[in-house]
Amino acid sequence: MKKIGIVTWYGGSNYGTSLQAFALAHAVGKLGAKPYLLKKYFTWRNWAGNILRSFATSSEYNRLHGYNFNKAKKIRHFKSETFNEFCRCVGYLGRFLYKSQISSMNAVISGSDQLWNPAHTEPFLMLQGLNTKKYSYASSIGVGAIPKAQVYLYKSCLSSFEHISVREDTAKFILEDIVNKPIKQVVDPTFLLDMNEWVFFSNGYTLRKFDTQKPYILCYFIVDNITYWKSVKMIKQETGIQRIVVLPMQPGHFQKSSETIEDAGIQDFIYLILHSSMVCTDSFHATALSINLNKEFVTLMRFANGDIQSQNSRLSDLLKHYQLSDRLFDGTKFPPPIGEQYIKVNHILEKDRNDSLEYLKTIIDCC
Repeated sequence: MKKIGIVTWYGGSNYGTSLQAFALAHAVGKLGAKPYLLKKYFTWRNWAGNILRSFATSSEYNRLHGYNFNKAKKIRHFKSETFNEFCRCVGYLGRFLYKSQISSMNAVISGSDQLWNPAHTEPFLMLQGLNTKKYSYASSIGVGAIPKAQVYLYKSCLSSFEHISVREDTAKFILEDIVNKPIKQVVDPTFLLDMNEWVFFSNGYTLRKFDTQKPYILCYFIVDNITYWKSVKMIKQETGIQRIVVLPMQPGHFQKSSETIEDAGIQDFIYLILHSSMVCTDSFHATALSINLNKEFVTLMRFANGDIQSQNSRLSDLLKHYQLSDRLFDGTKFPPPIGEQYIKVNHILEKDRNDSLEYLKTIIDCC
């Protein structure tokens, strides 16, 4: 069986980060290869810094920033049960072990999520120096331009890839101009699983006492923005749904008038979306999963127009592609229900899913 290494983000407080990693590994496994999530090699200084940072944050700080103790425990359990991982390689001997791990792979894939966002990326996420066949799957830059000072990093790292695929139109055009080779656009890994697969996945939920009979609006926000709650108030008025369920990620998300669930695990996140009457979010993956599960939803813009650090393009590209641009809600005109429009959306999505799985299959066949 071929071994495919995956370099990505996973395991933090953001549900989408772990779900995209799970979905890509799951798809690779379905196509007949064995996926391994690779960890960055650390020097002893890196390792010590990591430990010191973990002690510098209190449990209360973590709780207020979306990492309640029980939630963290559930996510760690999900990681250990779901992913094939190598041990962390540290120090001089670790460097040789890390090279051994890489050499045992038939290929390594970078992706998905915003691994190539100029504000967050690094050579490791672009597979710099790896002596193996290199590919990407749905890697995102998240912004509308690469700073000139970083263009060389992108060109030098990505030019050695066998094939490159990205998630958004914007990234495709920007990177094609830098690396001077064709780049394929594919769907986010969470779209590689169909609705039935996500429903099955949600059967592992832990929130056994949560009432799904009473309609609710699920709110999941990444940033703390006071204007979001004005939008939520309008959505309550427009839909007539008074019950608000919040998955907090910031201190301002603890609203007295809402039900707050601090300890939802990965499967719980899908379960809560699946049983909601409406999803209100600023999250890319909550938006993508709402589309995949054919849910009513609205997406709030996280960044102001003209913000140089704006990541809005990834959401606007996604919604435009599925002809759902009216779901971008600015707090003024509330969009009509999606309803039967999902028939057309599902036709587009099915074609996208098949094309993307074929691309992934080509990677496995060729390595």
